[in-house]
Amino acid sequence: MNSLTLPKEEVERRLGSDEEYVVRLKVPRRETIRFEDEIRGFVSFESHGLDDQVLLKSDGLPTYHLANVVDDHTMGVTHVIRGEEWLSSAPKHILLYEYLGWEPPKMAHLPLIMSPKGGKLSKRNADALGIPVNVRDYIEQQYEPDALVNFLAYLGWSPGDDRELLSLDELVEAFSLDRVSKSGAVFNPKKLLWYNEQYLKNKEEVDLLPRVREHAAREGYHGYPDEFLTNVIRLMKDRAQKISDFIDEGSYFFEAPQTYDEKSVKKAWKQDTGSLVTEYRDRLERLGSHDWNSERLKKEMSALLEEKGLGFGKLAFPARLAISGVGYGPELFDLMELLGQEETIARLGYAVKRLG
Repeated sequence: MNSLTLPKEEVERRLGSDEEYVVRLKVPRRETIRFEDEIRGFVSFESHGLDDQVLLKSDGLPTYHLANVVDDHTMGVTHVIRGEEWLSSAPKHILLYEYLGWEPPKMAHLPLIMSPKGGKLSKRNADALGIPVNVRDYIEQQYEPDALVNFLAYLGWSPGDDRELLSLDELVEAFSLDRVSKSGAVFNPKKLLWYNEQYLKNKEEVDLLPRVREHAAREGYHGYPDEFLTNVIRLMKDRAQKISDFIDEGSYFFEAPQTYDEKSVKKAWKQDTGSLVTEYRDRLERLGSHDWNSERLKKEMSALLEEKGLGFGKLAFPARLAISGVGYGPELFDLMELLGQEETIARLGYAVKRLG
């Protein structure tokens, strides 16, 4: 029962009693409610598909729909920009503006953010995929704030050219609703890491130094001078996707490897590799401290390989494996220069003992 079906006297009697009631939106029947969306163009809804939405609850408090419209109007909101899941609520809000005699704001319904596995990205499937949903998580996982803003801005939008890296000011200048896509945008974690990597590359070593030092201390690496850590940053900068990578992926800067990547060992360490590494180590032992630089280290390796009639990879790859424990990393001879003569020679000797 409602006030439209009861006699007027009965309605007044009930209103005058303690009987609880709600106030609903009276939706017209057999009408088309049409409005222009800034992204989707003209959108229309048939009124017979809408319910008579509760506006005031029995306790006198407004529901979201009434509060939303009144709040936006009293604050002078000119544009309502929200997700497309609210598109179905738009005709109810249009009716409310009409009934209250107010001019509705412009509306724009953004595309949903989609899961890499398909469907809307919800908290549940985001957790299952390891995608952070809380700002605090992005801070703890050391994402660059500017990279995250840049990445999110490009979800469902583009500036209309080939640019991918835009500062916040540039995003503000370039953004327009007419370039927002109507279809959902897939949240690609690999793309976010790519953005993060680009922003790290564009930062000066001196700006990254305090944060790298902090992470190094957290991993138990204390007392390293600024010059050493700055060189670590310089050598790892093109490979790091997060601040933590400078230490986690570059642990060999701080301690000698105790194990070696099995795939790299199978690929690089052959029957005669141990003797070849030993000969190179012996050459390095004879160098004076003033000759310990990347250029001279490379020259010594090239000379040995030329004498043997061997290609560069026959020694460079095993040497890298011996020094870092892995088959990839920054420029080998820069790494050796930074580690120093004693440490480099010790690592080469240890690898020969372990690997044969």
